[in-house]
Amino acid sequence: MAAPTPAPDYLTLHHRDDLGVLLVRWQRPLSGLEVQTGYEAIATHAVACRSRYWLLDYRAVACPLKTILTGF
Repeated sequence: MAAPTPAPDYLTLHHRDDLGVLLVRWQRPLSGLEVQTGYEAIATHAVACRSRYWLLDYRAVACPLKTILTGF
């Protein structure tokens, strides 16, 4: 099995062999291009680790409810 390529700095990838899951954590808000690049990195890592299932954690980039409701 080939070693996975390094993830971008805004993304943390961790494969759990015991669960057969790739854990993905987004570290900050992203631009559209960074999201696309991030998903490409996730897919590459998943193939290298033979992981069919992904758990995506967006908590670090979530906006507070007040920001969503008021717009500022």
